[in-house]
Amino acid sequence: MKHFTFAALVTLLLAGTNVTAQKDSTSTFHVGFIYPLSTNGKAAGEISNRFSFHFLSGYSKNETGFALAGLANIIRNNAEGVQVAGLINQVGGRASGAQIAGIGNYVRDTTRGIQVAGVYNLSGAVDNQVAGVFNHSKGNVRGVQVAGVGNRAVDVNSQIGGFINIARHVSGVQLSGFLNIAESSDYSIGVINLIKNGEKGLGAQLDETMTTTIVFRSGGRKLYSIIGVGYNKRPGGDQYLAMEGGLGANWKFGPMFRLKSEAVSRSLMKSFDDDGVQMVTLRLLPALKVADKLEFFAGPSFSFTYYDKDDDDFNFPFRPVWTREKGDRFNGLNFGWTAGLQVHF
Repeated sequence: MKHFTFAALVTLLLAGTNVTAQKDSTSTFHVGFIYPLSTNGKAAGEISNRFSFHFLSGYSKNETGFALAGLANIIRNNAEGVQVAGLINQVGGRASGAQIAGIGNYVRDTTRGIQVAGVYNLSGAVDNQVAGVFNHSKGNVRGVQVAGVGNRAVDVNSQIGGFINIARHVSGVQLSGFLNIAESSDYSIGVINLIKNGEKGLGAQLDETMTTTIVFRSGGRKLYSIIGVGYNKRPGGDQYLAMEGGLGANWKFGPMFRLKSEAVSRSLMKSFDDDGVQMVTLRLLPALKVADKLEFFAGPSFSFTYYDKDDDDFNFPFRPVWTREKGDRFNGLNFGWTAGLQVHF
């Protein structure tokens, strides 16, 4: 009886399809299992639909309202409204509205609206893309790309990627967990930023703790990231490894002079398993360009310093303006200084 009911239903679907296809190239409802087992039958690729519902996969010429499929929506030409698929939405022309897929969305032409995918989005020019792994626009992105791993576009407003962002021109923020690449991006924030017309410099500096640090600064013309590693040997013989990371901003006052404002987190450790001394520091560094790619900088700093007195004997030059001790924890505020030179490339 169950087999008979299923067969009869399929027969009715196919029969109804032929009538619809012969009468009109548009359909209000398109319902089925998988092509060609649907109300539009073998002619499904020549029919545009307002509403489509498919147990597995839907196939159509255009979608103008809402399309839902357990696995995939395959649309030969254009799509408007919302397409939702368990795996894939594929549009051979333009799309407007929203595409939501468990794995990926693919639009051959432009997308006006948003693509949301569990894994991957691919489109021409697009408004917004959100993906669990990667977004790729072959054109411009008018809004934002957000991905768990990375984004790629031509010109884009903003990109947020867990590991990497790639673009030509970025007008807004480019934020990544590790690497940003662009020709121009004034607000790039990542561990490393390779911006063609931005900031890329390697420097050596000394601070009030008498720690020597090699620092790499990279970013756009306005914001840049800071990573550094250094060394400090105290008069008593203790040796410390220094590490720092943070953000900086450039304030230009002519071709030779600028002010660098920086916020960094610094660590001084005897070993990697040592909590060491932690410092959160704000720096104001007037910088003077003395050659085509060389500049000197020096200026004041202000730090919040904290460490565990049981683990570390703090014997660095330190004149706090405020201290607070709670148990074995020491907290203090102090003024300091930083001076150095940087080579731009």
